[in-house]
Amino acid sequence: MKGLVIKELYCTRFQLILALLLALPMNLLLLLAGGGMMAEFLGTTMEIMAYVPYGITNFVTVSCFSSLILNTLKDDVSTGWATMQLTMPMSKSTIVSSKLLGCTVLVLILMLICYIQNVGALLLFGGSAEIMLMMPLVFGLMSLTSLYAAYPLALRFGTKLTDMLSALLIIAMTIVLTVVIFIIGDNGIPVYALRLVFYVAIPALTALSAFISHKTAQKLLVVNIEKE
Repeated sequence: MKGLVIKELYCTRFQLILALLLALPMNLLLLLAGGGMMAEFLGTTMEIMAYVPYGITNFVTVSCFSSLILNTLKDDVSTGWATMQLTMPMSKSTIVSSKLLGCTVLVLILMLICYIQNVGALLLFGGSAEIMLMMPLVFGLMSLTSLYAAYPLALRFGTKLTDMLSALLIIAMTIVLTVVIFIIGDNGIPVYALRLVFYVAIPALTALSAFISHKTAQKLLVVNIEKE
């Protein structure tokens, strides 16, 4: 399985490095815009607005760049690997697990980059350590939820719509999460309610997505073998 996971990361390395380099200037500007500058610009006293630049940076780095691994689904089809791997002495569980684990490792790498950025911003500008350390975790889990779901969808409907469906899912989750944050922050709802969302609901959703995707993808691989 180790070789399969490395294959997933190897196929995305150039695209990922290029994307990170291109986004670096904008990320630095957004990080420098933290510390209350966003709230002052918008004319609001809501403390949460000071973290919007950091949220944008983390979202782009984790949620957007992690979607590059979806290109490996298309590469598997175009190179014939999707069919070839079915003839190798590997279980269906190993094939599916390697794909999901590849997504997980890539997201963890991007989360680490965000943690480095956020800790640097904390040291320079101060702020809430919990919020700054929570953002990469939340965006990472949301990205994994979307990526896990994308794999069986690609097996069932093909790779043409995978990018769009995955993007729609992550956008929908981000919108819902943003609305929840502002509702809780603007209506005096206890903070522990937000912690329940971040530390319980979202991880549970990610675990459920991984479980369903793993089981569903194995069944779809059987269908593909029978078609062959």
